[in-house]
Amino acid sequence: MEDSLYEALNQKKIIDLFIEGNDYFSRLSIIDIIGLHKEFGNLKYNGVYMSRNQAMSDFFNYIHKNSKTLKFLNYYILKSDIKEAVNLVYWSVNQIDDIYSDDARNYSEFPEEICNINFWNDENEEKIKSYIRDSFINKINDHLFSYDLKIIREGDIITSNKESDFSLISSDIEIDDDLRTLIDKAKESLKSEDYASVMTKSKSIVEAEFKNILKRKNVDYSDFSKNFNNLRSAVNAQLGMVKQGSWEKHAKQLVKGINITFDTLLDLRNSFSDSHGGNDYSKIKKAEATLALNAAVSLSEYYENIYERQQKKLS
Repeated sequence: MEDSLYEALNQKKIIDLFIEGNDYFSRLSIIDIIGLHKEFGNLKYNGVYMSRNQAMSDFFNYIHKNSKTLKFLNYYILKSDIKEAVNLVYWSVNQIDDIYSDDARNYSEFPEEICNINFWNDENEEKIKSYIRDSFINKINDHLFSYDLKIIREGDIITSNKESDFSLISSDIEIDDDLRTLIDKAKESLKSEDYASVMTKSKSIVEAEFKNILKRKNVDYSDFSKNFNNLRSAVNAQLGMVKQGSWEKHAKQLVKGINITFDTLLDLRNSFSDSHGGNDYSKIKKAEATLALNAAVSLSEYYENIYERQQKKLS
């Protein structure tokens, strides 16, 4: 479950920013909002009249309950088509086309970095995109000033101050809901300083990824499920990671090193984790718990990438 403060996004002023477009982003029609509902697995439109504001409010309520708020913000802010807005900002600061002069007057105040753009290239286009996205985020944060919540853009990732103390690697890999739930629960344990539980959940994350891969390979993993090493060996075999000559030496060393690191963390878990009756939890600190969870996600994503790479070769 994500932080309860994400509920603060579900307020009229912020909803209006999304559905009206805030100058740069496109205005959302009811059909567009229904599209978001479908994209994130929410309501099915049944023809009953619903205002845009109510539809967006229902959507925000759904993504919060399902821990998808940041996923939506990344999707909307980073993947929306803002090409027209980028062009308009460029025309505004350069005044190169009288056709757009009326629109340009609406964009009279820009930071110096944007005002100094006087020719078009990929770098300047990215600067304008960053400016547009940050401007939108700033407007959201203006309405969050009374809450302990701030939306943050870190390069190609939208996060918040509720997540900034935890640097889990993010990727575009689509993972199933069960694995996402495990990761979210582990993050909650980290926030609540239940570090022993984080260690246990980290192992569960990797186990879930291994089982997921074997399931997609139509392999019965019931004989391996009670032993982590056997489960990993089965996955390694299915992905061709143990066949002689199939992997270059340094690649094998990389996989071995990653697994040794994770095994060492599991040894720590076996000594002090909540699933083994230990009560001296103070020996597991935030640094080790964070490393274990990052390692679990990194290892899972690495195996997922290997699986995807194998599937492409087979197709």
